Order: sequence, then structure tokens, then C-alpha cells
Amino acid sequence: HNGVTPSRVKHLAATLAEKAGRAKLNGEVRGYSPLARLWELELLGVAVAAKTALWILLAEEWMSDRVPTDVDAGVALARGRSQVEVLEQHRRRAAVEAFALVGA
Repeated sequence: HNGVTPSRVKHLAATLAEKAGRAKLNGEVRGYSPLARLWELELLGVAVAAKTALWILLAEEWMSDRVPTDVDAGVALARGRSQVEVLEQHRRRAAVEAFALVGA
């Protein structure tokens, strides 16, 4: 947990973005297309990369006084970098699946 609490607003925004992505790319809210999955992973990747970039700044010595004492910026940065790597693996698989259908 490391002193970082989940944001209900971000969770709601992500849920709404998922539903909107499904409706726009697949024509319906309940179904799920490979292209919708790729689009969601792209958006999630942008968000995680931005969060990680912020932790890079906050982990620097000159910014240490701006980080709450109960938060370890180094741990948060490591977690962000790990999330970027995992998302990239999923994004690549989703791209292969989505674009395989283009030529079919």
C-alpha cells in the first residue's frame, strides 16, 4: 500500500473510458473487440507513463520535501516502471491480435 490510496474519481473515469471505448470501437457497450482492448491499453499506458514521470521528479533529492513522509517515492517509482513494462507486454499482444484481424 505504501501510503498511496486509490482514487475513486480515477477509477470511475477509467470505467467510463472503458465503456465509451467499447461503444465507439465495437458498436455496442457489452461486447469487446480486439481493437477496443488495444485502445484501452494505449490510454492506460499513457496514464501510467505520466504517473511514472511524476514519480521520477518526486524521487529526486531536491523534491524530497514535497513527498509525504509516509510515502516512499523510490518504491512508487519502481512500481510505476514495473507497470509500464507489464502494460507494454499486454499492449504488444493486443496489437498483434487487433491487427491480425485487419488483413482477414
